[in-house]
Amino acid sequence: MSRTSTRSPIMSSWRYFISVRTLIHVCQRWRRVVFASPRRLNLALVYTGKRPMSEIQDVWPVLPVVIFHALEFSNSWENVAAVLESEHHHRICQIDLFDIPTSYFERLAAAMQKPLPELTYLAFSAARTTVMTHLPDSFLGGSAPLLRILRFNNCPFPGIPKLLVSANQLEFLALSDIPNAGYIPPQDLVTALSVMSRLEILHLGFRYELYPESRPPPALTRSVLPALFLLEFKGVHEYLEDLLAQIDVPLLKYLDMIFSRANLYPVLPRPQLRQSSCGYW
Repeated sequence: MSRTSTRSPIMSSWRYFISVRTLIHVCQRWRRVVFASPRRLNLALVYTGKRPMSEIQDVWPVLPVVIFHALEFSNSWENVAAVLESEHHHRICQIDLFDIPTSYFERLAAAMQKPLPELTYLAFSAARTTVMTHLPDSFLGGSAPLLRILRFNNCPFPGIPKLLVSANQLEFLALSDIPNAGYIPPQDLVTALSVMSRLEILHLGFRYELYPESRPPPALTRSVLPALFLLEFKGVHEYLEDLLAQIDVPLLKYLDMIFSRANLYPVLPRPQLRQSSCGYW
């Protein structure tokens, strides 16, 4: 996967794992060669929740674990939750959980309050009908130093700036369908983004027209995002203006904006937007 690709590394890992699985069935010698260098070959066990991990562990050796939840398997949420709660959690390198139901949201959130030291990819998405509480500040132990790709959808996580400050290796960040309970002030988001020298793609989307009436004063200094080239935003225009007033984005090529109050769309002449380091204007 290239640095600029938005294709899920989960699926890339899946295809690569299938090809390696073919090789290990050629002969015992090839099997030994493959399993002798799991890190060099980027091997991983793709776990879909179809069966309990205990049954799979009897067949495959100890490998990094990729959790890719598959809805078509019965009891899959139970199996996924059990893996996150088990002694295998320190091997998990990628997680893709989508349409998390109400019955499992809190359990999964509780299971992921401990550090996952090998985690590089996380997609955590609640179903639109899910009734949930806040994700705790202790989510992932409050630290994710190896994360490269992070996606949250419909998840109230007001404490996410704390987690983001530790994730200085991020290249792709998507916070979408943010409910009111997960509102992040722009100044807190900028503080978190300021450590992300590798961030290339940022997607920020709010579900409602939420913004405080009293806006903070303009920032005296601006945080530089040296690698950012794509910014997608959905919400009220005041948030975007205050965000751009506090960041410098010298490589920005694409700015995609959807404002939730259409009658206030003509905001391009505002000074904050003109001053952003975006050659788009």
